[in-house]
Amino acid sequence: MVAIDANFGALFDGLTVSLILYGVTCGQAVFFFRTYYARNELLLKTLVAVTWVIDTFHTVLIIHSVWHYLISKVSIEYLERGNWSLITQVIPTEIIAVTVDCYFIRRIWRLSERRNNLKAVALLIPTICAFGVSLAYTVKCYRLPLFVDAKKQQWLLGLFSSLRMVVDIAIACSMCMLLYSNWGIAMPRTRTMLKNLIQFTVATGLLTSMVTTAYIISAFAAPTKMVYIGIYFVHGKIYLNSMLAALNNRNRINNSRSKNSILAVVMGSGES
Repeated sequence: MVAIDANFGALFDGLTVSLILYGVTCGQAVFFFRTYYARNELLLKTLVAVTWVIDTFHTVLIIHSVWHYLISKVSIEYLERGNWSLITQVIPTEIIAVTVDCYFIRRIWRLSERRNNLKAVALLIPTICAFGVSLAYTVKCYRLPLFVDAKKQQWLLGLFSSLRMVVDIAIACSMCMLLYSNWGIAMPRTRTMLKNLIQFTVATGLLTSMVTTAYIISAFAAPTKMVYIGIYFVHGKIYLNSMLAALNNRNRINNSRSKNSILAVVMGSGES
C-alpha cells in the first residue's frame, strides 16, 4: 500500500512552497515591467516575459500533478506511477535553469570586457550538457513511469544535477573574482556596492547549490519516495527569482553606475 502522507505529502509541501515563490516571481516581474518599461531593453524584457510564461506553465503542471494524485486518481493503479504532468514539469524547470545560467554567464563575459571567451565557453558547455542530460532523464521517466523503477535513472538525475551545481558554483566564483579584481581601483562608495554585489552573488550561488544538493541526497537516499520531487518543484523558481532580483536591484545604484562602468555591467544595464 502506498503511503500517501509520507510520499505525496512531500509533493503537496513542494507545491505550497512553489506557489509562494511563484507569487514572488509575479511580483518581481510586474515590478520589472513597471520600473523599466520606458527603457530600450527589448532583450531583457523578452527574457523576463518568456521565463515568466515558462514558470507559469511549470506551476500549472505541478498543480495538475498534485491534483491527479491527491484528488482525481486516489488508487493504487495511479499512485504507483508518474503521470504526464509530473514528468513533464522537469522540462520547464531545466529551461529556466539553463536560461538563467546563460544570462549570468553573459554577464561574466561582459564584465571581463568580452576578452575571456574561453571562460564563457567553459561555463556554457556543462550548462548545455546538463540540459541535454535532463531531457534524456525525462524521456527515460516516460519509458519507465513506475516509481519503483526510479533507481534505474538515478545516474541521469545525479549527472545533470551535479553538472548544474558545478556550474552554479563556478558562476558565483567567477563573478566574485571579477568584482574583487576592481576593488583596488574603486572609490569607497563603489567598494561598498561591490561588497554587496559579492555577498548577493555568493548567497545566490549557495542557495541554488543547496537546493540541488538537497534533492540529489533525497533522490539517492530514498529513490522511491517523493521527497526529492517536492524539493525539485521549487528549483526553477529559485533560479528565476535570483535573476529577477538581480535585474530589479539596478535602480539602487543609478548614481554609482554612472561613475563606474563595471557596476553598470554587473547590474545588467545597457544589455547589448
